[in-house]
Amino acid sequence: MAPPLSYDEKLARAAAHREAGNAAFVGGSAQGALKEYWCALLALQGITAASLSQFLGPSAAQIEKTEGAEDVVTEDKKQLSLVQSNMAACYLQLKKPSRALELSTDALKSNPNNAKASFRRAKAFRELGRSREALAVLRELEARLQDPEVARERERVEKEVKEKEKEGMKGFKGLFAK
Repeated sequence: MAPPLSYDEKLARAAAHREAGNAAFVGGSAQGALKEYWCALLALQGITAASLSQFLGPSAAQIEKTEGAEDVVTEDKKQLSLVQSNMAACYLQLKKPSRALELSTDALKSNPNNAKASFRRAKAFRELGRSREALAVLRELEARLQDPEVARERERVEKEVKEKEKEGMKGFKGLFAK
């Protein structure tokens, strides 16, 4: 029986599957990309900095937690976040926004600084008809980044919110005019 893969070997295997998934996605195959991303998730499964350092000591790929630092993102968490965010993009393309929302939210739990995951989360909210939540995510993201795509999406969502408010106000028209 082969010895278990090391932390670095699991990261390398996950990165290779993620890259293959990226190539499939760019090639127009969201399903093919998902298959590779699932393989990447399986490669990352069970990797945690705490459990490995308990037995092997810290790996070169791990970022040590420094005194006073909160929520240090280890390399495995970064990889996990990237894979989950990319899976969210696939599910958005496949018109499955609920699954995209779940995965983008998970990606942000692994790495709160993943801007693409935040953007995909906003898109999932929008596709689910939850424009106000999408707008909140986009405003927060726009405050962190100066990205024209984020600004365009925020403008689209703001327009949707205003239109929904107008539609809602039509129901009250004449109600209080007596």
